[in-house]
Amino acid sequence: EILFNKIPDNIDNRLEINNKDNNKTEEDNYYSPYVWAVEWPFQKDINKSDDTVDTFVNDNTIEDIIERVGGEIGNKVLIRIFKKEKRLELWMDITGNYKFLKSYPIVSYSGKLGAKVSIKDKQAPEGYYSINIHRIIRKDELFTKLDLGFPNRYDKEHNVSSGYASIHNPSIQEDGFVIDNSNISEIYNLVQEALLNGYKTIPVYIYPFIMTQDNLERYYNSRWIDFWLNIKEGYDYFNRYHRTPKIEIRNGRYIFHIL
Repeated sequence: EILFNKIPDNIDNRLEINNKDNNKTEEDNYYSPYVWAVEWPFQKDINKSDDTVDTFVNDNTIEDIIERVGGEIGNKVLIRIFKKEKRLELWMDITGNYKFLKSYPIVSYSGKLGAKVSIKDKQAPEGYYSINIHRIIRKDELFTKLDLGFPNRYDKEHNVSSGYASIHNPSIQEDGFVIDNSNISEIYNLVQEALLNGYKTIPVYIYPFIMTQDNLERYYNSRWIDFWLNIKEGYDYFNRYHRTPKIEIRNGRYIFHIL
């Protein structure tokens, strides 16, 4: 088992100071393409999106980006989603390590920050999901969706027996994440090519926000904090190694193993 960047013991004092200047709540649901550039730790690593401040206005074609990082269409891809920042990231596996390709703005998402716990709660999920060849649907440019496979094993262990959630375009009325038509077509095509190339699943990592220390302190009084600290372990693993961990569910928690 691994655990990175545990919240320090003095968090209560630090939180009290932070709260004097911050009245935002977990109901915040807004989009500003450059907010994350300030909140994200600045680490000089060309494989990360941490210091890439122009990803929402990148004029390069996705083919040019893939060629630049040394990849090919058909390589396995990985999706990361950050609700609060309304941001979807696309990464590609290059000889065992993932390299950042591009960010896409999320038009909207269902509900508020926090996990999806019911078929009726109108929430977008958080945690670790996956897309397989049976979960991608494209009827035309106005009907495209990537089913996230909700509920996953974690959800089922927490007594969620049914439901649905997806990444989809604006014409689809379903819990999940709305991406505009041109962007979801690009995402869909890369996911489809990877699955047709023989990869069984495409990982989708969904977080409430960019999981910095400051953000966790800001929301430390949330009912979801224990869950968020748990999924942060997988976030830290990916940020450190640019690889996908082996994920198990044990005693109602995500457990991440180094591979």
